[in-house]
Amino acid sequence: MKRRAIPLVLFALLAFLVQPIQAHESPVDHVGREIRLWWADGKVHVTYRLLLTERAALLQLGAIDRDHDGKISDDERRTYFSNFASDLAGQFQLTIEGKPVKLHTDGEVALDPALGQTYQFATDDIALPPGKHAAELRDSYSRAYPGPYRLLPTPSASADKIEIPPPPTTNENETHPGMVIVKFELNVPPANAGR
Repeated sequence: MKRRAIPLVLFALLAFLVQPIQAHESPVDHVGREIRLWWADGKVHVTYRLLLTERAALLQLGAIDRDHDGKISDDERRTYFSNFASDLAGQFQLTIEGKPVKLHTDGEVALDPALGQTYQFATDDIALPPGKHAAELRDSYSRAYPGPYRLLPTPSASADKIEIPPPPTTNENETHPGMVIVKFELNVPPANAGR
């Protein structure tokens, strides 16, 4: 091998060995979330609040403006958030006693100045016998768009009907889970079983 070829071979070898580190998307694209669960009228209800970064909100505005005229009409906004809520509902896997239960949208999105978007979901009526039932909510959306989350307390009227065990000592609110999974216990009172 000629002396002039040695630096080229070393450079090629170095370029091959020093590859950029592959990481997940930038933290500015992470999505915070707040989740609230409760039982009322024979249904499981879920409030799901997304907390977007400014960059994520700007990207979303571009997606809402379907005709690219620089303005967002009421129809564009309603259509976007209705479709987005339906997509979110499809990314939740709710099980009660190991059996899947479908969640669907339950009302319009509530937007707030802190770049928060609150979505409401509910199941259809569920006929459950009185007693405690193990349940789990898996949030597949959190796998694609990770970020911090916290569980909000259930409304006081149903506080005795949903029990969420305390988080592990590692404080899940500050971890970066691969997917948000909420395990809880549903307590159906004898007086109104399934209601």
